[in-house]
Amino acid sequence: MFLMNVFWIQLIIGFSIIGISSSDNSHSLVSSNNHHSIFLITFGNGSRICLNHTVTNFGFQTELRPEFKGNCTPGEGKYSFVNVIYSLDQKWHTGITDHTDDQNGYMYLVNLPKENGIIFRFTATNLTVGFRYEFSTYLANICCQMPKVIKPNILFKVGSVSSYGLSAFVKELATRNISEYIDTTWHKYSLTFKATHSSLTLSMISEKDRGAGNVIAIDDIELRLIPPNQLDVCSSESDGSFPIKKDGLGKSVFLITFGNGSCKCLKKETESFNFSTKFIRDDKCGQSFHDGYFSFRNSISGFSGWHNGESDHTADDNGYMFLVNLGGISDFIFRLNVTNINIGSRYEFSTYLANIFKPSGMSVKPNVRFKVESILPNGVSLLIAQLVTGDISECAKMTWIKYSLPFTATSSLVILTIISEKVDIYGNDIAIDDIELRLCSAACYENCSSMILSTTAPAACASDTITTTMSMKDELTTRLTAITTTITTMKTTETIRMTTTELVDRTTIRAVTTTRMSSKLPMLYFIPEACHNMSTISRSCNISNSPCEMMKPCLNDGTCTDDRTTTLHYRCSCLLDFSGSHCEFDNRTCTKHICLNNGQCDASLKKPFYCKCKDGWYGPHCQWMEHGCKEGLCLNRGVCQPIPRNYTCRCLEGSYYGRHCEFATRRLTILRIASKSLGYIAIIAIMTVVLFVVILDILKYCFGIDVTGRELARYRREKRRKRRVIQRFVYVNAIPQSTLKTTAETSP
Repeated sequence: MFLMNVFWIQLIIGFSIIGISSSDNSHSLVSSNNHHSIFLITFGNGSRICLNHTVTNFGFQTELRPEFKGNCTPGEGKYSFVNVIYSLDQKWHTGITDHTDDQNGYMYLVNLPKENGIIFRFTATNLTVGFRYEFSTYLANICCQMPKVIKPNILFKVGSVSSYGLSAFVKELATRNISEYIDTTWHKYSLTFKATHSSLTLSMISEKDRGAGNVIAIDDIELRLIPPNQLDVCSSESDGSFPIKKDGLGKSVFLITFGNGSCKCLKKETESFNFSTKFIRDDKCGQSFHDGYFSFRNSISGFSGWHNGESDHTADDNGYMFLVNLGGISDFIFRLNVTNINIGSRYEFSTYLANIFKPSGMSVKPNVRFKVESILPNGVSLLIAQLVTGDISECAKMTWIKYSLPFTATSSLVILTIISEKVDIYGNDIAIDDIELRLCSAACYENCSSMILSTTAPAACASDTITTTMSMKDELTTRLTAITTTITTMKTTETIRMTTTELVDRTTIRAVTTTRMSSKLPMLYFIPEACHNMSTISRSCNISNSPCEMMKPCLNDGTCTDDRTTTLHYRCSCLLDFSGSHCEFDNRTCTKHICLNNGQCDASLKKPFYCKCKDGWYGPHCQWMEHGCKEGLCLNRGVCQPIPRNYTCRCLEGSYYGRHCEFATRRLTILRIASKSLGYIAIIAIMTVVLFVVILDILKYCFGIDVTGRELARYRREKRRKRRVIQRFVYVNAIPQSTLKTTAETSP
């Protein structure tokens, strides 16, 4: 009864927040016994081909750009709202209408960008934590059937914000390739999830880039609440999600057994067991399912190549197991965030796996990777341990084998992941059961060792692990076991090789070899020894590891109390007038610094608040000053500086002074007089020279008096009287003339 009351309160809140748009019918709400919509976006209807709206008119966001030109045929990376599709190059299905059953209804037409981009993002608030919701829409590939056309692939994603402030996803769903048809066909895609926070972000993201095609139509985007009384007919009698188990070796943090029930197929999503996957649920009970799908079943059935009729590993009647068709997909099968891990303690992450194929020599053997990542307080992800199973062989009888990965926690938040390592299609089917995380006590550290089955032994169907289901006939079977153990110790690896000889019948003996490797790689970081009291940390074990002591999340003097029943594992008790999950909202009327400049806040009046300002200040927050500054008040380029109820003029230093900078200093006065005097002297000198030249010209040309004529004539005469100088060159060491004459006479 309490859950039903909470459900109806949630439904009323959803109606009050979203509201009904009567103009364009963009958010029409439907309420019935089987359908409780929080919101439904149908995009309305109208007579115009193109709706001149953006996504903000419908309350969501996108990274694409709107297209309003012509008939609104969107280009690459753009969107439009149309009631009919037109294509100029005949590559799209022309004339296609929307999915909603209304005349001239609009749809959201998207030409996906070259790079991955967000098509739709909406933040849903006031959700009820723990309730299940369905996020769905109708999609259609509007491209015609042509070669080399890119098929859209849309990722549905529900995200939240973790207590560390990091963005964390709650659930994801990939549509895979949405094929084109002869006639456009609308397909509904839905993602169910359990609300982990009151506010979650719903997104649709394009997963393909580049190439022709990749155009999609979207209609009827909906978020609906699944009522508590709307139970699945095949719901499990025991959900088996997190029973706590204690034994002599340690304590289970969680153990996922998937419960049991009478129906062959359990129609639940993985978040019902608090983990997520990239694979899609298949509801065809009793039949084989396609690549990339999973199913919860209490027995193997559907394909002749499987071990039909085999049951799960857990010792319960009609127990369910997690069957996954890994073909063609290399992505995570299992992912779970675990909080409140004891730093420095040693844990074991384990599960039971079985190859559900019969021996044929043609099927692909599954190969999965176990991975443990630590999320540090600064948000950095650190890989602390991983294990690869190698090829999991087929067996004549389906055999459950336990794989375990130990690790030492380096932070209080870890992410556990199981990932498929192969993408081959035929075969590659696996059964999973009893996924467990257990805390190893100080006495059982040696039992927490990783195990890898030998990939070279073709008969990896018998194991030295906890459980090996090998049924044999009482009359013909006698078990003889001889174990030979060889231990090779190195610096980093310890190898244990075990050989088991088994008498199958009176004439046949089968030898099975199993190799177990215990990884002892050196740590690249310091890890302290575990404290005996698991609630303390540090080298001296004197610091509490509770969230309240380590994070101190409560603000404004709020009181923090550890509470593992809440999502954050703590709660804050706030002082009066403070609110929020961390007391971060200050609701006081007179908050700090609301009145400036020493003003006093008065909340006694009817107004929200009133600031009593000091003299010289005014305004709602005493932010404005009363002063007398105005334009032109300060002379000679002085600057007016306001002070409460007054002003002062800042004058040019060394030049002016006075109340309004109206007086010049003595230094400036002397400089002015000196500059004027030099100017006058220069002007007088220039005028004297010019006047002298003018007077000489007037005497010469007007009165015939040439004052400088006589001097010029005398100068010319003296120049002519100067004798010319004749230079004569005399050779040094020249031969005398008498000698030359004698030589000339004697010569014939």
